[in-house]
Amino acid sequence: KLQDRLLDAGAACVRPGGSLVYSVCSPLAVEGCERVAAVLHRHPEFECPEVTHRELVIYAASSTLLGGTNRCIQSWTHRHGGCDSFFAARLVRREGTAPVPGG
Repeated sequence: KLQDRLLDAGAACVRPGGSLVYSVCSPLAVEGCERVAAVLHRHPEFECPEVTHRELVIYAASSTLLGGTNRCIQSWTHRHGGCDSFFAARLVRREGTAPVPGG
């Protein structure tokens, strides 16, 4: 999939301690949460930290695929009036790690 190739290419450019943000204008898990779970599987040097920023917590969503509570942002048109449905997650390369070859 194109999204997986883009995530892999982006992951290769992130320094230890750096972040990669993935966002799609889609409420479908196959395009959002499942893509992030797949990149985390291919790149164990990354983690998906909890969403804690006070302005974003209202959009925080839990996902067992991503490791638990408030690991991504999911908006729904019917729930969050005035915005479209979308998904976003922040991946952070763990300190002291290098890219996984062929990841």
